[in-house]
Amino acid sequence: MEVSIQDEAGRHLAANETGEVCVRGGNVMVGYWNQPEATAQAMRNGWLLTGDVGYRDEEGYYFITDRKKDMLLVNGINVYPREIEEILYQFPGVKEAAVIGRPDPRKGEAGNRLRLGQ
Repeated sequence: MEVSIQDEAGRHLAANETGEVCVRGGNVMVGYWNQPEATAQAMRNGWLLTGDVGYRDEEGYYFITDRKKDMLLVNGINVYPREIEEILYQFPGVKEAAVIGRPDPRKGEAGNRLRLGQ
């Protein structure tokens, strides 16, 4: 089995660059039965796009840091809600935080911030 970290265009990323974790090999599916559209979304050049975001370190160890679905695309920049939430938790009185994407006609997506608890 092979594992790689790829960007949105399918370019293999270097060590410590964050992208999507992709896998291929004899134990990986070749597609969805009679669903070419779903297969095209899940596969690229023989690689299964896992939906996990991560990186490979210099020693070849892989780390999963987030889920792609949890990523917002704001002005063409990948924004990870969890990173924003971790900053919000540093403020006194914030016990719970969630950053949720919403459509934005100018930016593509924008984050909404919810504060629960005092």
